[in-house]
Amino acid sequence: MILRRYLIRETLVTFTAVLSILMLVVVAARFANYLAQAAAGEVSRSYILELVALKCVDALTPLLPAGVFAALVLALRRFERDHELVAMSAGGLSRTALAGTVLVLGVGFSLVAGALSLAAAPVVSERYESLKAAARDSADFTRIVAGRFTHFGGTDPVFYVERIAGDGRTMERVFMHARSDEADEIVFAPRARYVSRPGGRFVVLEDGRRYVGVPGEGNWTTTRFGRYTVRLREEGSRVGFERPKTVSTARLWSASRADRAASAELQWRLSQPVLTLVLAGAAFALSFASRERADRLAVGALFYLLYLGLLVGTAKGVESGHLPPWIGVWPVHGAFAAAVALLCLRLRRPLPVRTPASA
Repeated sequence: MILRRYLIRETLVTFTAVLSILMLVVVAARFANYLAQAAAGEVSRSYILELVALKCVDALTPLLPAGVFAALVLALRRFERDHELVAMSAGGLSRTALAGTVLVLGVGFSLVAGALSLAAAPVVSERYESLKAAARDSADFTRIVAGRFTHFGGTDPVFYVERIAGDGRTMERVFMHARSDEADEIVFAPRARYVSRPGGRFVVLEDGRRYVGVPGEGNWTTTRFGRYTVRLREEGSRVGFERPKTVSTARLWSASRADRAASAELQWRLSQPVLTLVLAGAAFALSFASRERADRLAVGALFYLLYLGLLVGTAKGVESGHLPPWIGVWPVHGAFAAAVALLCLRLRRPLPVRTPASA
């Protein structure tokens, strides 16, 4: 038991270090990306930290299997390099017992991967999409600068604001010009407010005048109003977050029979715990398949990339209709699990007893 606890503790320490490095890369990449978007006026700066945090939580799902695989390969390699396997073998730890310890670790990590992919990931993805839309909406408004003409894009009107109040959303002495195929619209108002709601983005003008007519014809209609609401254009990426990635697993299960995208997403989520467990077994088998460290790392990296690439390809095939959902990703899991089983069956010899002189 002491040796097993030692193996588990050392593997967890290595896993923490590997996952921390991977997460650091993700944080740096996403933070730089959002800073660039904020500089371009695509998202508001006030949302950057929360967006990065949500993206990091979302990235845990695909990074956990890779972290488990790398941690086990590195930990087992270190045990052999430092001749700790010799001491463990002398202490009565057989290769079967070592495989059992790795299996326990694999099952534990597999349960964590399942909880992340099936329960946490959809909630985080939905929150991320909503927050990103809010960040874009906020960035749209922050583009309005007092004393300048501002156009939100597309068919949205042009605004000129003389002053912006301290709350950042109330405008004073507002001019608006909108153009259509039939006529032009000009609005003057002493006050206006920018409002973002689930149903869209609006500018609410108060106590102003509205002029509608065709330039050059001199026939304009004048209207006084107490409140006039202008709806701004909604981009497709800002509405309808009912993408498969944001839908709960229970709803995906119900929709998977009729919707290929839902079936592909469900199979991808279910693949994460299976992938983690198979990779744990592969790490154990590959750690003893070759005595050269470079060979182990190269074969391990090739094994992982091939496995992940085939999973992604088959999931895309289900989504596009080129692969029947009842086949899906399961042949890939079966093939790699069988390969791991065959490698493990070849490791029936005792643990390597290599003295420092023969190492």
